[in-house]
Amino acid sequence: MIDDGMQMRALVGQVTDAIVESVKELEGSQGVSKVVVNSLPPIGCQPFRASVYNYAHYDVMLLDIHAAFADVARDRYSPCCVGTSITGDGYCGQVDGNGNALYTLCTDPANYFYWDYLHPTQAAWEAVMDNLQPDIQDFLGI
Repeated sequence: MIDDGMQMRALVGQVTDAIVESVKELEGSQGVSKVVVNSLPPIGCQPFRASVYNYAHYDVMLLDIHAAFADVARDRYSPCCVGTSITGDGYCGQVDGNGNALYTLCTDPANYFYWDYLHPTQAAWEAVMDNLQPDIQDFLGI
């Protein structure tokens, strides 16, 4: 039986191979000279093969979303929307049978990095993109 780690490495390899093939196709048939590919946000799983391929050969920029989130998140991990279910299984946006909210909302989402326990707020994405923008512009020559 294949363990989960081996399955994950195989899947990451397939995804990475598909990205490389897509870039080759864009360059060959479409004349695209530069491609930006982002990695995953910090969810505990990084595609280790990203560094194995020589992306520079294909003029592809790998956006390190993990590092960008880490740079701007720091101590801003409290979610703006929090479930308040007594059983502990509530989630942001959940209501009871009478339509009463089983969650609380912050008053100013712009001051929060995460909307709920998983999803970044618009303010968070803006901060991450502000962090990445100079490198992207440099890569694209704009």
